Amino acid sequence: MEFIQQTEAPDAVKRAKDKDQPCTLIVVPLDRNDWDKNSSLEQELKTLQTATWNAKAIQDFTPQSKGWLQVEQAIRKAVEARRE
Repeated sequence: MEFIQQTEAPDAVKRAKDKDQPCTLIVVPLDRNDWDKNSSLEQELKTLQTATWNAKAIQDFTPQSKGWLQVEQAIRKAVEARRE
């Protein structure tokens, strides 16, 4: 978890904001939808596309499959945009 938060996630955010070689980064909120104001990483992630409407956490959907459907739709939309 520490490696992800300190290395992989910041690198992914940097790539997502790179104008020359951008990547698509979709945030999937699993168990919370608040953003830690003291975490620079979370503040950066907050500016990116989330897979669920209004960054609603997957665990807050009833049933959770509705949340996962939004994730699927967000991924499909992002893939189609990259193909254009």
